[in-house]
Amino acid sequence: MFLAERFSLKAVSFAYTAALYGLFIALFVGFINGYVSTYTSVIAGIGQTAPDIVSGVWGWIMPDNFPTLMLAIMTTSIVKFTSSLFMKLVKIKLDMYQFRG
Repeated sequence: MFLAERFSLKAVSFAYTAALYGLFIALFVGFINGYVSTYTSVIAGIGQTAPDIVSGVWGWIMPDNFPTLMLAIMTTSIVKFTSSLFMKLVKIKLDMYQFRG
C-alpha cells in the first residue's frame, strides 16, 4: 500500500520536510565541525613553523586568544549567511504553497 493512501498527504509532506530539515542541520553541524578542526590545525601549524621572534612580536600586537576570536567571527558570518539563505528558501516555499491555493 502506498504511503500517501495510508496517511494524509499533509502528513507525508510534513515528514518529508522534517527529514530535509534534519538533514540540513546534520550537514551544517558537520560542516562547522570540519571547519573548526581545519582552522585550529592550520593555526597550530603556523605557530610551530614561525620563528620565536615572530611569536614575540605577534604577542605585542595581537591578544592571546586571537585565533579563537577570528574563529568566532568567521563562524558567525557563516551561520548568518546560511540562516538567511535558509529563510529565503522557506519564504519561497511558503509563497509556492500560497500560490497553489
